[in-house]
Amino acid sequence: MKSKLLIVLILIGVIACNSTKEEEQNMRNITFSETSSSLNQSVLLENKRYVQLETTDDCLFSEITQFSCTSKELFIFDLYTQSVYVFDYSGKFLRKLHKTGQGPGEYSMITSMLIDEENNLISLVDLGQRILSYNINSFTFVADTKIETVAIEKMDKDHFISYNSLSTTIENKLYKYHVLICSKDGEVKQKFLPIEFESGYTMRPIHRFYRSEGDLFIYLPFTSDIYKITSDSCFRYYDVKYENLAFPPLEYLQSIDKQGDNYIRKLYSGEYIHSVQIFENKNFITSQFYVGEKKYIGIYDKNRKEGYYYLKANKNNPESIEGMDYLQIIGTNKEDFISVLKTDTDYKIQNIDPELQQILSQKAEESNPVLLFFNIESCK
Repeated sequence: MKSKLLIVLILIGVIACNSTKEEEQNMRNITFSETSSSLNQSVLLENKRYVQLETTDDCLFSEITQFSCTSKELFIFDLYTQSVYVFDYSGKFLRKLHKTGQGPGEYSMITSMLIDEENNLISLVDLGQRILSYNINSFTFVADTKIETVAIEKMDKDHFISYNSLSTTIENKLYKYHVLICSKDGEVKQKFLPIEFESGYTMRPIHRFYRSEGDLFIYLPFTSDIYKITSDSCFRYYDVKYENLAFPPLEYLQSIDKQGDNYIRKLYSGEYIHSVQIFENKNFITSQFYVGEKKYIGIYDKNRKEGYYYLKANKNNPESIEGMDYLQIIGTNKEDFISVLKTDTDYKIQNIDPELQQILSQKAEESNPVLLFFNIESCK
């Protein structure tokens, strides 16, 4: 009987392995080509809609560390204020989740959030040690799950997926994997993507998951691969290349870390790609990334199968983009990309939409930003 069971388990393993190999053989290759063309946003963006987020003493935040939305509401997590702010789609402030402390249902330091509209839950990762869940409407405390992680996503009603940049210990067992699928009580069910480089320094963004057309994806630091996650697999779905640019080699990062130096500081003075943030909808993939201190955006047209990357503006190079940077992308909603418009820049804002100009003329000196919902017309 035992021998039959062993044969069955081996066959299951072989089938799963072959399935993953077949999926990776169908991997999509994406190239962001270098271009000297200017980024013409007036041609690139269409169906623009602006949302001025309301500002009150209770809802003035510092930055959008993570953004998520439901069918009715917008959720903004701010790492600096350690709060989650909720607005409706007109920008009206609705409520705030802020429960710092040491008591039941209180947290020490949030690193990321998960919005589960289907089950009316918002879950927060506290100091990489546990997950606190609350009712999404009342913010009443619901559950506390002990698990080491820095970011999570929902797999199904009984499981969530955790991401970590460091090895984690769960129930006295060490897991040196970036991705773990866990049950609600924290039991590890699946493990994927072995960790090759560990450091005490963390590269943003912390939350490296995104969803597109119902599918869940993750991208890791210092790699061009984007992985698709299912309930029983995690496989390379996109192989992304940036023409004439490269990520830092593993040996380079390890040598810096062994010397006790901060590799992040080294990257900001070097020539490697770092700090990548990916978003995708039905027709486009966007990649915001740095090379040294220079900020770029890549836009890939999935239908035309071509993409380009453009140098974005900074204080030392204001001519590299139009006066207003519309492409500080923070999320997606169906066919829309969503950007946060930073209107407190030092360089001159010119040639902006009359509608946006009117909004800016009414803004107080200290107020929440404007969000832009838009579609992309073309990548060149």
